[in-house]
Amino acid sequence: MMLARLKAIPRSVWQAVMRTVVGSRFGHLVAMVFSLRRRAPLLAILMGLSLCAGLYLAVSTMLAVFAWLGGWRWPHLLLAIPAALIVLLVMIELYAAAILAALQIVLRFGYDIGRARFGAVLAIAALCAGAIAAMRLWSEQATPPGAGPIAAAAIAGAAAALSLWFARIYLRPAARGFRSFHVDLVEARRTLEGARHGA
Repeated sequence: MMLARLKAIPRSVWQAVMRTVVGSRFGHLVAMVFSLRRRAPLLAILMGLSLCAGLYLAVSTMLAVFAWLGGWRWPHLLLAIPAALIVLLVMIELYAAAILAALQIVLRFGYDIGRARFGAVLAIAALCAGAIAAMRLWSEQATPPGAGPIAAAAIAGAAAALSLWFARIYLRPAARGFRSFHVDLVEARRTLEGARHGA
């Protein structure tokens, strides 16, 4: 009986962590990404990419704290595991708040400069990200490459895909699926404002 209870502890802890994540601001933003796919696709894509980056940074921080506290060595793991989980929960909440603020700035910037210039900014950002990723991969001596160059390549690929998608959806009126950049920005800013006040 006692052994069964001890075995159930990790599952109970994991379920509690997942419930906390789902009910957090970060979890609400993830749900918003899926609900906004058709109504405000630009916001959904920007928010999805930002959440992926925030989750990567939060998990990296959690693993660093876990290793610093001793990792899986006994009895260090008794402190390392709960401390790492607390760090993860705190970090995803901080990143969620930062993502909301950053997206509001980006959308206001796009509203001010217009679709053509915003598309040009995205293209330049994609080229810069590609150049940085190429330099990281070129300078990487390890085979296979480490997490840093792989993350840089993933960011470059996401930036390029976003730039191409933006050009097709907002810069080519004759293209199928063309949308109004102004209308989508207004809807995205209204949605973000509601999320910020409702969080």
